[in-house]
Amino acid sequence: MRRAPIALALLLLAGCTDGGRVGPPEILYGVDVCDHCRMVISEERHAAAARPGEGERRFDDPGCMIDYLGAQAGAPIAAWVHDESAAWLPIEEAWFVEDPDGGTPMASGILAFGSREAAAGAAERYASEPRSWAALLAAAAERSVD
Repeated sequence: MRRAPIALALLLLAGCTDGGRVGPPEILYGVDVCDHCRMVISEERHAAAARPGEGERRFDDPGCMIDYLGAQAGAPIAAWVHDESAAWLPIEEAWFVEDPDGGTPMASGILAFGSREAAAGAAERYASEPRSWAALLAAAAERSVD
């Protein structure tokens, strides 16, 4: 008899956690717009997403996500990018390389990869070096101070 109130309380509590959503928000390519630059998100390979607080944010370029999150108070609860296979990848697992020619929808040139090895291979092509998300954010913050 006492288990029913506990189960009900757990269900109500689960309802207060952003619907229990833990993965990236769905992006409707060719329809949804970037929460930073307001351009239509059309290239899955370069799309990024975040769940800061209770909201959902979608981006057409990892550079837009960096700019948007940098202007917000606090860090996102979770964020994702697409790797070279266009699969979603948690931001903490991704490695990034900067393409000096821009090569992304908003010309940030920030490309995400699913492993350090894949990023290192791309880095050779772009005369760049693989960076973690934390290192990429630190570099962006340093550039904004200059």
